[in-house]
Amino acid sequence: MPVENTSYRGKQILIGLQSDLTGNVLSKAVDISAFVTEFTSNETPQTKEVMPMSSGGQQSSTITGSTKYNGTMNMSIPRALLPLIIRGVYGKPTTSQALTADAWATLTATLKGDIVKLTGGKYLVAQNAGTTGATEPTITTEVDYQDLATLDGTVKWKVRNALYERLVHKTGFCTDKFVIIQRRGEGCGSLNVSDKIFENVDLTYFTISKQDGAVAADQSIPFMAETVRRSSQVDFVDVTVTTTLNIREDYWKQDDILIRVNGAKYGTLLNFELTYTRNVTQADSTEPFKQIQYSDAPTLTGTGTIRYDPIEYEKLLPTQKYAVTITFDGIDGEYALFEFPATQFHTPAEDIAGAREIWMKFEMKPTGNATTPMGTVDIKTSLNIG
Repeated sequence: MPVENTSYRGKQILIGLQSDLTGNVLSKAVDISAFVTEFTSNETPQTKEVMPMSSGGQQSSTITGSTKYNGTMNMSIPRALLPLIIRGVYGKPTTSQALTADAWATLTATLKGDIVKLTGGKYLVAQNAGTTGATEPTITTEVDYQDLATLDGTVKWKVRNALYERLVHKTGFCTDKFVIIQRRGEGCGSLNVSDKIFENVDLTYFTISKQDGAVAADQSIPFMAETVRRSSQVDFVDVTVTTTLNIREDYWKQDDILIRVNGAKYGTLLNFELTYTRNVTQADSTEPFKQIQYSDAPTLTGTGTIRYDPIEYEKLLPTQKYAVTITFDGIDGEYALFEFPATQFHTPAEDIAGAREIWMKFEMKPTGNATTPMGTVDIKTSLNIG
């Protein structure tokens, strides 16, 4: 009988909304194991050394207080997962529903990226500009993400089984909390043991960038947790996940990002990075679930490089505010639109080196107040959670 290699440990990371956890049952969770390259967690108890007068010169005991839990997920973020990360860092969605799209119509001019809905409820995404035919297309053997085998008039369609829209109207303090489940498998067996369950988790930082011609999906996402269940605890109770959602491995590509300033395309973009920091800390608290607190208002910044253009150089004055939109768009119906209505720019800096063309580096800072948020996000995705 062959001997199993029991030194192997299968690994699984699941993430779900804290609001979906009732008792020990989590109604939905997303399996992000295929995208996490490294998962680290820390438990740091607050301690104090006691040195009484009667110590006799000997080292005395350490008093242990509350414990702080935090960690980091190094991962690549596919398009479908972005709305879940956004609602944990950027803000809760004010609209969360199946995508509203126009019904398919005969002999209708269509642009690349347009979305229509068929009678049966599925969606079609236009892969080119054209005009629809006389009869509504029929899906026969095509599955999600596949192109229809025949043209509809002059339009080529991609099939999408389902699309959902999340609209975040306001950045700020109100974000969602999460449950993160770290599982392992014994030997080559199934992943049936939860090592740790992190509850009331706050995500604290997020960045998305376009570097060297591609939209970078690799991220390091720090998190903080109020409580942790460990399988080594005597009173450990595992969490049962009712529905586990899996995500397709799709990422935005180099030509999927577009930045507009006051409605016009901003230069020839070489690279760009948008960073959102929540500025939360773990404070000592006598109340449960009150450890994680804001130390300051969230910060949102953008930096980038464009090819030098004297018109663009003079256009953005530090004393003015501009309407900026950043669009991440593919041709399969998944889409993210960031809108910042009052954005300040620092004076661009010229970057001159060697024989290459002159570059121009810029920094931007979206602004807002209690009544007008610094930004909104509109995301269309295939992930239905929350």
